[in-house]
Amino acid sequence: MPERVEVKARLLPSGEMLGSASQCVETTTGTGASQTWTSESGDGELTLTKSDAKTGIAYDMAFIMGETRAPAACAMTYDAADGTTTVIWTMEGDVGDFMPPVIAGFMTPLMKGEIGSMFDKGLVKLKTIVETPREAEGEQ
Repeated sequence: MPERVEVKARLLPSGEMLGSASQCVETTTGTGASQTWTSESGDGELTLTKSDAKTGIAYDMAFIMGETRAPAACAMTYDAADGTTTVIWTMEGDVGDFMPPVIAGFMTPLMKGEIGSMFDKGLVKLKTIVETPREAEGEQ
């Protein structure tokens, strides 16, 4: 297992996963790093709230649809054991903050499927980045 693994990547999934993101602004260094985006399906913002090389990251994210904000607390945690690393990506939020209860009950399973698919794609990309040998220490 390498002594140090450094992954330099966007804080959010790529434009392909977000749809057609037309503008991203980001500050990408440690706790406090942030990113905002606009897209056809809605705008959003993300702020890194925890960054620990041994256990993972946590971040606050909000999807913004007009005057409505849908906040979520998210994390990517990892645990190294027996020569492998398990990564768990989570998102918690209350759809009742931005939808009537009847609609939220219908939409929640659909949202879980969509978000789960995005997480799966993102984890595959992360796995590829981490497992790809680097030619030189300064390579990004």
